[in-house]
Amino acid sequence: MAMLPDADYLLKFVSDITYLRYHRGITHSILLLPLWAWLCYSLLPRRRRLDPSMPWMIAAALAVHILLDLVTSFGTMVFAPVSEIRATLDLVFIIDPIFTSMLLAPLLCMIVMRRQARLLGVIGLAAMTSYLALSLFNHERAIRLTQQAHPDAASAYALPQPFSPFRW
Repeated sequence: MAMLPDADYLLKFVSDITYLRYHRGITHSILLLPLWAWLCYSLLPRRRRLDPSMPWMIAAALAVHILLDLVTSFGTMVFAPVSEIRATLDLVFIIDPIFTSMLLAPLLCMIVMRRQARLLGVIGLAAMTSYLALSLFNHERAIRLTQQAHPDAASAYALPQPFSPFRW
């Protein structure tokens, strides 16, 4: 269910340009989050819909997906269809194998070590949070150094490079 926002990948079958223009668009909108959560909930088997917390868990999973896409350098149209502005925090490269491994490694380990699932989940979240905090610190530092080097510039940006939270 949490992957529903990436259904916009189907736009690739229209054309690459259409895909790039609308990827992370309306399917990643926080304004339409309740609609996507309701859609996912309505597709569940009847027995799963009996749990009153299920709509909230689905909405939370979708919100986490949108938030994790927001930290990348590609940007996400979080206010679509009202606005096509791509919001981004520019903290990780669009495809960051280090960050992705922090998500996948605990999940894969949980298959083998089910009893430690909670501990592995906490370790994974702590690793991801630390990585994002390190990226945020280095991102701000890169912007500050750029502003010092070019004090007359109107604005300064720092884009993450692949494979490292230290290269901007």
